[in-house]
Amino acid sequence: MAYMTLEQLRRYARPRVPVGVGGIVKEAKKFRPGTDLFLSHSHLDRPALDQVEDFFSTFGATAYRDVDDDLLPTSPSGTTAHTLRDRIANCRRFVVATSANVRTSRWIPWELGYADAKKGLENIALLPIAPDAAVTAVVEQEYLAIYPVIERIRLQGQDKERWCVKDPRDGTWWTIEQWLA
Repeated sequence: MAYMTLEQLRRYARPRVPVGVGGIVKEAKKFRPGTDLFLSHSHLDRPALDQVEDFFSTFGATAYRDVDDDLLPTSPSGTTAHTLRDRIANCRRFVVATSANVRTSRWIPWELGYADAKKGLENIALLPIAPDAAVTAVVEQEYLAIYPVIERIRLQGQDKERWCVKDPRDGTWWTIEQWLA
């Protein structure tokens, strides 16, 4: 099993075109129902978030990121929860970018619990992000063990490894392209 490393993520980085808005530079985005995936993450992992989004875009997937949502209040509140519920419900898949920072996140367990009830396990995946290839366990939250994991594996009869989603319940897998379709 091979998890995504920070170095691998950097390889997926693409140039961003910032748009000036009120003196703040940010990329212009707007939520659209039917977005391919809701990207749950710790805000401590925000520096890698662009590359995570770029990773999924190489497979043709669009991602919702809360940091880009102008409808979310600046301070978390009940409005935040209502908006996130709507966003999760209107994205086809749900992905948690998991790192050691998951333990300190107040929102990841809430978002994941809602997505689990709304979407079912087959529409949820964890993307473990390791600091380097030597790390084999990224997160020690026991409840995460029931969710499918995105990892790099060598498929039987093929020479190279591919990104796949592996179901821990029975060991079945889908290529990332199949899972996103």
